[in-house]
Amino acid sequence: MRESEPHFTARHFIDYICRVRKVNRADFNIRPDVILSYVGNLAEKAALWDMDTLPITIHAGPIFSNQTATLLRGPVGAPLAAGTMEELVELGARRLWVLGYAGSLDPRYTLGTVVGVAQAWSDEGTSSHYGLDGWAKADHFMTEQLAQVDPALPFGNNWTTDAIYRETPQKIRHFTNQGCHMVDMEMSCYFHVGHQLGLSVAALMVISDELFHPWNPGFGSEPVQSGITSAYDLLRQAMELV
Repeated sequence: MRESEPHFTARHFIDYICRVRKVNRADFNIRPDVILSYVGNLAEKAALWDMDTLPITIHAGPIFSNQTATLLRGPVGAPLAAGTMEELVELGARRLWVLGYAGSLDPRYTLGTVVGVAQAWSDEGTSSHYGLDGWAKADHFMTEQLAQVDPALPFGNNWTTDAIYRETPQKIRHFTNQGCHMVDMEMSCYFHVGHQLGLSVAALMVISDELFHPWNPGFGSEPVQSGITSAYDLLRQAMELV
């Protein structure tokens, strides 16, 4: 089926939100640099970074902003990630920094390791609606900024899937053989859709669980908490280079 223009767009949605809430676009205070974080206590980080809490929200999450960046909770799953990107671009976002959790497929990346994402393979269903599939790469310039701050930062490839409870041994072997080091639910969508929207995207993953042997979850463990702290610090320094 040949695709035509969308029946309604993020612009229509933002116009609607502004109308019913009696606000304007500037009230969202979305900065060109936006952090979408799945890790750590956002309110705590916002306070450390002198970010104000805005009185309006996008969906259910609070918006924190200062003069440098906007901080939001990352939406779970590729469909919400794509929708959030569309809305953020409509509100002025130009660069997206993702802080996420990933499961490790590689024994080199144990609990709490911080890994930059080089590229991601789409095993999710959203990117295809934007005419894209397969591998998608992170923004080169933003990735270089992360590497400049920490030359020892490892970079790996993600397998992105919609179905966390269908990560079978056969699929793990397949995607490991294909060159994937981690698994998550959004990364390929961020890269693919970001490319279509003109939104530059880079990402850091904190290894939260290990899948290269019987499943070993570490959510909330000391190594993972330490990794979260390191990831935020690395990102803060990288963004100072923008």
